[in-house]
Amino acid sequence: MGYTCSMTMQQIKITLFFYLLVISVAAQPLPTQVVEGRVTRLEIGLDSFLMDFLTPQGMIWLHRFPNLDSLDLEGRRWLQQRLASPVGRSWPSYTDVGSNVRVVRLDREALLVDYKVTRAGPCWLLILGSYPKRESAEKGAEKARLAGFGVEIIESGQYPPLRPGYFVCLGGAATDAASAQEQVKMARKKGWKDAYTRRLH
Repeated sequence: MGYTCSMTMQQIKITLFFYLLVISVAAQPLPTQVVEGRVTRLEIGLDSFLMDFLTPQGMIWLHRFPNLDSLDLEGRRWLQQRLASPVGRSWPSYTDVGSNVRVVRLDREALLVDYKVTRAGPCWLLILGSYPKRESAEKGAEKARLAGFGVEIIESGQYPPLRPGYFVCLGGAATDAASAQEQVKMARKKGWKDAYTRRLH
């Protein structure tokens, strides 16, 4: 009986050890990779985005989608915690197009975790409309989404080249004037006759 009891306790200890080991491993952060480069193109959806990111090693594509099926439950929890308190920012802006950025992505995956702008670069914004109240800007943004635009609303006072006091509805951004003008032409063809471009920096 003594021997049987001793073995049972040993089994309990072993089981407890492996349980704690699994918990410890699960709590570890997912492997991440720091990459530096330049944002050359960005498409923003309602709850997703796609980013063209030019690095010294070549172009990579970063994204964020609401569907995280590629991650297990612990991975999703870790990512949600990381996104709740990012080192830099967890969501890009059209105002970042053209800028040099340091990003953190999941190792070997294109899923962006957070990032920080290190040096601003040439950026032309596609402006669909400017509104004195956010409610009006939200209505304009919804209309633009229905027309097929990836929309972002910014406060003009945070960006010196823009006239303060407005909520600006953006439909895109470009890294050169010619591309920006092409975006304006496309916007006007979609019915946004007052669309124009403005250089940010």
